[in-house]
Amino acid sequence: MVGENFFGGEAQKFINHNEILNNLTQNLLAGNSGYAVYDYGSSERLTTTYPIFVNNESTYFLKIVTPTREIYAQLGDVLFIQRIRMFSFLAATTTAAIAVLILLLTKWNVILCKEVKKKNKRIGRII
Repeated sequence: MVGENFFGGEAQKFINHNEILNNLTQNLLAGNSGYAVYDYGSSERLTTTYPIFVNNESTYFLKIVTPTREIYAQLGDVLFIQRIRMFSFLAATTTAAIAVLILLLTKWNVILCKEVKKKNKRIGRII
């Protein structure tokens, strides 16, 4: 396909006359960057385009085509790791909160036991 007119018959046949890809390419040739997600027959693709300017004219063009399944797989991995981190964080904070609550209840129990002993001694003196 090197050297073929992108909008010519051979290239258009190769890309199945994909309107989204054609619009993206027209915008690129006009000097605009962009991206598009489109179905390429057997799978979905993400194409990112960027013009490279020389002397204020778009002279070169960068077009990166990535199968979205690769992106989704990486996102899935990142989301899995984030879920593990969030679960660990929630487990740690819940455990810490329970430990603090147990310490406070134990301290309160000790204080109440001392008060009950004082009251019992006073009652014992009165009787």
